[in-house]
Amino acid sequence: MTLDPDGATTGACGADAGALRIPKTELNALECASNHFSRFSPPRTFSEPVVRAGGAADFLTLTDLVDTISPLSTAQETTDMVRINPSLMFSGACGDAFRRYASLFGGEIVLMLTYGESPAKSQVPDDWHEKVWFARLRAGGLDITGGDLASSETPSGFSMVIGVANATEADRVFAGLADGGEVLMPLQATHWSPRYGVVRDPFGIRWEINCDAERVAEGL
Repeated sequence: MTLDPDGATTGACGADAGALRIPKTELNALECASNHFSRFSPPRTFSEPVVRAGGAADFLTLTDLVDTISPLSTAQETTDMVRINPSLMFSGACGDAFRRYASLFGGEIVLMLTYGESPAKSQVPDDWHEKVWFARLRAGGLDITGGDLASSETPSGFSMVIGVANATEADRVFAGLADGGEVLMPLQATHWSPRYGVVRDPFGIRWEINCDAERVAEGL
């Protein structure tokens, strides 16, 4: 993995994977993927060379990858002392889930790496090479990260809460999340919102849809 003059990181995970170029501005997202690294102990050595600042080349380990990413991510300063973003783990459906979320929320998948493109390629079965090792979705002013884990448990104990501007948007988003999933509380008027409902999407994630609009004149 090398940093070229235009600020992009270029690397390859195996000869058949081809070159992977990641904008420097998105490298901070990969730091979140370090939660995956704890599955490998001790750190494994992979076949791609890394060129260090002094020009010497050796081989990339998982520890090297974290050390390479961390300084770049901390260079991106934020006015917040703490940034909290959700990370959603799936058992193989992360790609489909994030594509649906991007479409429903008007968001953008800014980064999606498969296992076949990652340093973990040799550690997973061939049929997992197209599964998502790390993904980042930006929508509604929030970054949602995620990936696929073979040992992923059924998500529980939390909800993702979506605020929408009006009842029409509430209906649209609720229907999109409920398609193939389970309605836990039908979309309805409450004392705080003209539209509120709860759904578990087909990927196992629980969502609360809440309309932030002012209550309508007819008492909703």
